Amino acid sequence: MIAAITAISITVVWTFIIPIVIISIVAGATTLIWILYFGQRLWDEYTLERITGLYGMETGTIATGVMLVRIADPNFKTPAATDLAFGSMITLPFMFILFHVMNMPILLGWSLTFTLFLFIIGIVAIVAIFEWMSRHQ
Repeated sequence: MIAAITAISITVVWTFIIPIVIISIVAGATTLIWILYFGQRLWDEYTLERITGLYGMETGTIATGVMLVRIADPNFKTPAATDLAFGSMITLPFMFILFHVMNMPILLGWSLTFTLFLFIIGIVAIVAIFEWMSRHQ
């Protein structure tokens, strides 16, 4: 990740600094709201530890999530770190599909509107699955 960041020209960053900042703020806030909303509905126990781990994973890597869990639960007394590892394995098939859909405009010539439509369907399906799971616990 550091190599990718250092490969970016500083001139390009300064040229697009306003859009970069706006997209970063909107994406960060959306991710936080999304995780807080679903985290409080999915987990009755160890909510803080699980939400911090999920936020770290969604905004960085699984290692970032585990680091944040470690801050919230220094001695790993909660199952949050284990849940994070197992949860990431469960979400991999969904992410695999969505990452491939993301590249379809280039590979198959799909329109961006159609791709956005498929993303919305995918996200609605994931939300429906989580809602169903939370009702049947």
